[in-house]
Amino acid sequence: MSSRLNRIEYLDGIRALAVVSVLTVHWVPQYLPAWSRLFRGGYVGVDLFLVLSGYLITRILWRSPAEPLRTTYGRFLKRRLRRLYPALVGMLVVITALAFLMWDIAEATKAAYRAVLAGLQLTWLVALNLGTTTPFDQTWTLGWEWYFYLAWPLVVLAAKRRDVGVVTVAVWSAAAGLICYAVSVTLASPVGMYFGPLGRFAQLLFGSALGLYLLGRPQPLAVSRGLRTGVMAAAVLGFLAWTVIGPGKGGALYGVLGFPLVTACGMVLIAMGYRREADVVPRALSWAPLRGLGLASYSIYLWHLPLMRLVQGPLIGVPFPAMAVVALAATVALSWLSYRFLEKPFLHGREPVARAYSALEAGACLPAALPGDGRRG
Repeated sequence: MSSRLNRIEYLDGIRALAVVSVLTVHWVPQYLPAWSRLFRGGYVGVDLFLVLSGYLITRILWRSPAEPLRTTYGRFLKRRLRRLYPALVGMLVVITALAFLMWDIAEATKAAYRAVLAGLQLTWLVALNLGTTTPFDQTWTLGWEWYFYLAWPLVVLAAKRRDVGVVTVAVWSAAAGLICYAVSVTLASPVGMYFGPLGRFAQLLFGSALGLYLLGRPQPLAVSRGLRTGVMAAAVLGFLAWTVIGPGKGGALYGVLGFPLVTACGMVLIAMGYRREADVVPRALSWAPLRGLGLASYSIYLWHLPLMRLVQGPLIGVPFPAMAVVALAATVALSWLSYRFLEKPFLHGREPVARAYSALEAGACLPAALPGDGRRG
């Protein structure tokens, strides 16, 4: 456990697994075509992000100070804006400018229009209808998370102010998640299951239920250390296995197997590591390079795909390894700059409580999704 704000570091490692998974599904087919039959399941990194997001944000909401609902809700939305938009707008502006430099005027104009859609959290609408939002394809996830957090805080804060028990709200959240999942997997197409709202809301609700349930427990789960290690290792391996050999997101197996598998893996990793940071798997997930990836995962998520889309045309004919080096170097550099200058400066208020709150919140969105719960309890 880090001494700085008592942040729980293994959650950054979980976030790192999620963003690396997303990177593989986008980059491997493009830069390593010989391996293109593998890593088709990397899109489930989004699922892992959302479970973690629901867990983190709902814990923050439940622990918020006893203030008027309007005050707490307004502060929450302000911090969500500070968390999401500086890095998002920075990416949209830079990529759009590069598109006008590297693409013909017609395609660059389309990119500018899609940047506006991304800024308004509307690219999900195009993705759901199988349209293209290139070069901002990855931004559809942010929209569903944004809409969820417009409504969910009101439910949590109202329940807390009416003295509804935390475990009771956890049960409500889990039940709502099950209903959302059941409706989505039954009625939606495979594409709708992945890009649509109900499945995504279900994962946020499952993460929320777990966060609330653990808040209601005075002690961590009473499971032997050996069993905890085995179950957590199985969860990591299950997630990685789907990433490497799972089918693409358009397949029917995602709804009936991939979605519940990865959701369960995320919940197991969070729950079994809760207040057990000295165990083998949490310590492995707290490895410094993984923590670094987790901390910068939101910026990495924002930048990795637009840069790849930009170089596809101008670098046609360039050997794949060279294209990969260019894209990787640019992603690392711009993600670091984004994290250092567009994320961190906006995450910390002047007051100690605001700093702690913002630090807790810092990783709770997609990639963001992205620093950990941060405190025991």
